[in-house]
Amino acid sequence: MGYQDGGPSEWGILTTSDDETEDEEEFTDSEPDSDSGEVDFMMIVTGANPSEAEKTTYFASKFENCMKSLNYYECNECKEKVLIRDQIKCVHGKRCINFQACNDMDPGDVPEELSDLSFKEEQLIARVHPVLSVFKLKGIQYGYSGNVINFSQDVAAFSKKLPHRLQDLPSILVLKYENEKYGSKYFNVRASKIVKALQWLKVNNKYYCDIEICEENINDLPVNENVYGKIQGCSVGENGSIHINDNEKTSSNNDEVQDGELDFGNVIHESRMPITVSFSTEEQVESTIVDWPEMNTTPDDEYNSDADLRCQRDSKVNASDYFQHLLNYKDGRFARHPTFRFFALNSWMRWTACTTGSIMIKNVPQLKHVTVSNLKEMLKKDPSLMNKIIYQSSNIRGTKPFWSKRTGELVDMVEQLGLPTLFLTLSSADLHWPDLFRILTGNLDNSQLTEKERRDLLQNNPYAVDKRVECIIDTVICTKYNVKDYWYRVEYQHRGSPHVHGILWIKGAPNVMDIKPGDDEKLKEAEDFFSSLITAVNPDPNCECQGTHPCRTLHEDVIHKSEKEKDEDLAHLLVQCQTHTKCAENYCLRTKRGGLKQCRFKFPHTLREKGRFYFDENGELQYEPARNDPLLNKFNRFLMAIWCGNFDTSPVVSKKLLLVYLSKYISKSEIRSSSLKDLFESVFAEFSDEDNVLKPIRRLYIRTCSERDYSAQEVCHILSGRKLFSAGGRKFVVLNLNENLNEEDVYEELAQRGGA
Repeated sequence: MGYQDGGPSEWGILTTSDDETEDEEEFTDSEPDSDSGEVDFMMIVTGANPSEAEKTTYFASKFENCMKSLNYYECNECKEKVLIRDQIKCVHGKRCINFQACNDMDPGDVPEELSDLSFKEEQLIARVHPVLSVFKLKGIQYGYSGNVINFSQDVAAFSKKLPHRLQDLPSILVLKYENEKYGSKYFNVRASKIVKALQWLKVNNKYYCDIEICEENINDLPVNENVYGKIQGCSVGENGSIHINDNEKTSSNNDEVQDGELDFGNVIHESRMPITVSFSTEEQVESTIVDWPEMNTTPDDEYNSDADLRCQRDSKVNASDYFQHLLNYKDGRFARHPTFRFFALNSWMRWTACTTGSIMIKNVPQLKHVTVSNLKEMLKKDPSLMNKIIYQSSNIRGTKPFWSKRTGELVDMVEQLGLPTLFLTLSSADLHWPDLFRILTGNLDNSQLTEKERRDLLQNNPYAVDKRVECIIDTVICTKYNVKDYWYRVEYQHRGSPHVHGILWIKGAPNVMDIKPGDDEKLKEAEDFFSSLITAVNPDPNCECQGTHPCRTLHEDVIHKSEKEKDEDLAHLLVQCQTHTKCAENYCLRTKRGGLKQCRFKFPHTLREKGRFYFDENGELQYEPARNDPLLNKFNRFLMAIWCGNFDTSPVVSKKLLLVYLSKYISKSEIRSSSLKDLFESVFAEFSDEDNVLKPIRRLYIRTCSERDYSAQEVCHILSGRKLFSAGGRKFVVLNLNENLNEEDVYEELAQRGGA
């Protein structure tokens, strides 16, 4: 039975055994749950009454073995290469044949003539240039912003002669820091390479059979030269000022970008269309945007024109499976291509958005013949209708409506299961982890890798970190701490690496909701329980990090160290990853009444020998752990040491604080009512009052896909069908318990709960 606002509701949410149903495939092996006798098995291994040190060693070894068991498996039939634990069969099982060459799903190996092309060389020989914005996040990953402009183009009309001339290429605006250099990786051009590539394409690719290889254009190309200086670009100074570097004369002497025009520090913005050509919003959203371009078009990487998305196949392959297959293709060229993965995600999201819009109109008969003017009037009378409309797009993974729906589900989970025990926040130290680079390189010792090599490996393998998150949750947290339920979501830090927020329900944990002022016995019970899990004590608060970064320590080296050596390692790790180093205006400082500035995390904290629960001035229960460092975040000793990165752990002490946490961290993408209203108004402004609402609804859903930016790692995560969240094996089912409540009323109620 479900509950709403503390009382029984007339429709319910049941939790059953399953997980994120939106996922296409989940390339993970099953792990025993917390009731599988894992601890009993550990006792058999270590003895009848294992000590705490033996338990720690056992689970540390278990995590290490889990990471060692991860390897890339390549199927000889479908040519997919995926990172999984021990596997001897294709992850597709009986569906493997759908992704084989016999079903026209093998794009083939890269011919020598087309290998090692730079980004600029690809542009010179490409017949089609989609429009998208790509930027490089601080430090590591690529990302993209906005929507791809994707429409049918008569290729023969403007690209019969190849290669293009450098001055005629689609415009690229490159923003780079002044102290950075762009080398041959992006902008090097070799005339001989271009000739060989076009000759091969003319013979082997049906989309190039009618091209004319233009000798005049070839003669204008350099023999082997970086052409960055010949394209439109600008440099970003250390103070953020913009200096235009344009070889063409401009009509303006302004050399600064206005405030708000530049949102990212390290940007590659590709328009990939002539700068003089403009397209209206209408052209971007009409029905042609739904389909893959049909006139002589094919993705850059499909060298021999095989494995086209729109070709006729014996077994149908949808767009989601198609892109997932290419991302997992054995040589990894699609997953690491600087633009293909972003183009694929945005195209898939927009096609899904348009389909969802059509289904929305079909399922709500009263909207079928409604005009924009009619809908405006309906929204004035009943603003909640906006939530109902937006709720229908919650199947588009990664969007704001998607996360809004997840929040509603999580609130119901808390209502039924009770208050969870712990908050968890895991951050990535993926530039350092040796077990991760063992997977990426195949070598156990990666200490000699340069920082650039580490960054390149992560850029080219953007979803390898996912498995480390799964290992720590499945093989350690759930079993060592007797977790009966959990929920977590994966989000992405500013530089693109995964960041996990979650909550745990632990068996046998005291119910802090029962603690009342003056109830010393229950306070003592809760303090003893949480003190064993959470602390802020550094074994050596005066230590200084020297030499190798502490996150680069091998687990197998740590397991066999003495307790003193482990404490030394933990101290270095805490100083590096768990310390609130300083307060800053743009991070944690908040101005209180009277102009006093205060850290929102309440640092520095008071030192104390023992953890304690207490009631604050507002009557809210609070917990302070034992502490010998005023700037140390709360943590769990074992999890901190085994994760080798920032790992915050806090008790859940009140339902009120839990709901604040859910709104701030679990559902960051939730649409507020004011912005939702603005979204509707901006879409309506692009249509006349007499237009049918189908196109505005489609455009509304498309716009929800572009309200935020996506890193390369998140793009691959979504396209490959991996979990964006996990409810610990539970599925949410809507039950109508009121025979007088019709289906539309249920959806409206859900929209209010999940979208408000």
